[in-house]
Amino acid sequence: MKKLFITISFVLIGVFSRLAQTNEPVYEQVDIMPEYQGGTNEMVNFIGKNLKYPEQAVKSNVIGKVIV
Repeated sequence: MKKLFITISFVLIGVFSRLAQTNEPVYEQVDIMPEYQGGTNEMVNFIGKNLKYPEQAVKSNVIGKVIV
């Protein structure tokens, strides 16, 4: 069963990767960089108000870095 799942996964990855490919150009530079509505200070305020740190991690003094 595990081999079947892995095989199906690889087939689906191949199919979807072909569907995702387009002939549209990839831009590396833009005229106007995207910016959070209200600026950087508003973004920091939003993150500060909405960040939910797990209570268990706070009690255990767990820290780390999250890369998105």
